[in-house]
Amino acid sequence: MFPEISVQSLATSWWETDSSATIGRGRLIKVIVPYPDMKPYRLVPIGRGADGRQHDTASFRIEEFRTGEPVADVSTLPVAGLPLRTGETYLVRRGKIRPALVLATSGPAVSPDLRAGAARWQSSSTLLVAPYYGATSDGTRGGWNPAFVARIQRVEYSQYLWDSLPIGGSDAGSILRLDHLLPIGADPANWQSTPHRLSADAMAFIDDWFSWHVTGALAGGGVLECARATLGGL
Repeated sequence: MFPEISVQSLATSWWETDSSATIGRGRLIKVIVPYPDMKPYRLVPIGRGADGRQHDTASFRIEEFRTGEPVADVSTLPVAGLPLRTGETYLVRRGKIRPALVLATSGPAVSPDLRAGAARWQSSSTLLVAPYYGATSDGTRGGWNPAFVARIQRVEYSQYLWDSLPIGGSDAGSILRLDHLLPIGADPANWQSTPHRLSADAMAFIDDWFSWHVTGALAGGGVLECARATLGGL
């Protein structure tokens, strides 16, 4: 059951159970989501410690940096588990496992003859996902202002979407952030699937919402424009 103040109450159906292994648009998964507002840090391998003949341990430093600063030189004693090429660096980011919605898959596969001899990253599969954040407001760090959440429910912002996830959580629901999109490697090590996906009706809302956020224009006559007018978000 969804509150009448939400777009979910206007859809014929929202979350559906799907126990198949297929990962496609609308699937609810769990991924490690970095905090995008944190300053960047990088890990710089220094060497192999006192004994340069071993690769079991390594010395390194973690430092704050700004994009545009020179990349640290690669160590003259490379560490087998931390290979680096010229111009590369290791990023260190804080993150947390969060629910996320799959918005896009990789698209058409690249034929083997076009991949031959090329770096794998050029054609490796990825998923484009948007993370959910719990909307709990209990006075602790990270709580959301209830008045702010109510305005999100009325579809006042293109970057926020309120939802109640089928995997449990607070009665306050969760906030999908379309301005926190991130690519995830299609290797299953990068994500954990759930047996839930959005219905076709729900995806019509999501597609309108995503287009609104990217273009800045709400599609005239679309399902989201009608919902926004009904909920008082105009």
